[in-house]
Amino acid sequence: MFERMKEKNRQRQEEREQRIREEKNRLLSLSEKELLIEILMELKRIEDRIDDVETSVRLYNN
Repeated sequence: MFERMKEKNRQRQEEREQRIREEKNRLLSLSEKELLIEILMELKRIEDRIDDVETSVRLYNN
């Protein structure tokens, strides 16, 4: 049982590392302008998530 769990965890980790490598290669292939746009979009997604968390915290605190 633990061996299966270890194997699943190992596979997940390998898949995660593969996705990271693919994303890195994708970003490396972008022009500076495209990269800046990607950065701005990611920052906007992060900002939206922060807003969602703040809203949730306010709701649960009241």
